[in-house]
Amino acid sequence: RVRGTEGAQASMGDDEEERMGLLAGEGVYGRLTRGSRRLDEARRTALESEEIGLNVMTELHGQREGIMRTKAHLDDVDETLNVSRRLLQNLGLRMQADQFMLVLIAALLSVAVVVVTYVKMEKLANAIR
Repeated sequence: RVRGTEGAQASMGDDEEERMGLLAGEGVYGRLTRGSRRLDEARRTALESEEIGLNVMTELHGQREGIMRTKAHLDDVDETLNVSRRLLQNLGLRMQADQFMLVLIAALLSVAVVVVTYVKMEKLANAIR
């Protein structure tokens, strides 16, 4: 009987060891499951981050194209302003030359009027004498 009791105790010890092994296996399985969930979550986060990064890059590319178009327009405007500036300078120089010619003509006409008046007065003075 002692042996039977020892056998029952050994059998109970084996059952307990088996139960402990199963519990340990369940613990490992639980840790593996949690680890898998964390990996899946990290993968999802990485994919979301990649998508956000791609969206940002696309938006930045569009903004760069807009900036490049604006720069091209500004270069065109700058060139047009330079041409306009040269035209205005030429017009200013021509205006000054025209004013100088006008003053010169007015002076010549004034001299001519004075000379003609003097000659007429001289003839009138000679006719009176």
